[in-house]
Amino acid sequence: SGVRCPRCSDRGNKPSQWSTTYTRHEIAQRLRKARALRQDGEIRMIQGLDAYGNPLGGNLGRVVTVEITMAGGRGLTVRIPANEFRLAMGADRKNIASTYMVISGGNEANVTFSGLGWGHGVGLCQYGASYAADKLRYNFLDILSLYYPGSKPVRLWGR
Repeated sequence: SGVRCPRCSDRGNKPSQWSTTYTRHEIAQRLRKARALRQDGEIRMIQGLDAYGNPLGGNLGRVVTVEITMAGGRGLTVRIPANEFRLAMGADRKNIASTYMVISGGNEANVTFSGLGWGHGVGLCQYGASYAADKLRYNFLDILSLYYPGSKPVRLWGR
């Protein structure tokens, strides 16, 4: 279950929010360069699907699959795992930082991806962990307990 991040929960400090816009042509170029899209032609539409294969529409949520409908006679549909899509587009602050996002304008010339977080999806904010270590003087065990209450680290190998 999620916990409040000591840094991101401050309304004035939202380092985890991001947004970026591409043309459908740019998206196709990047995906082809990364070999995530092998089909020729133009993209007609892009949308995010949840874990059950349902379109997220304009709602912020965890995108599990990115569905791309190609232009042309048959309108071929291609499904790419969301993290593969994110990595192909550029998994950084200037591109698609996380799969927790909303895709806007998927059938327009420009498509906007907006979201929260930095991609690992396991609930440990890197900014918050850094803040807890630097400002609150937490050690790594304190930080793990903060983000994963009730957990207990155990050694699985060696002594």
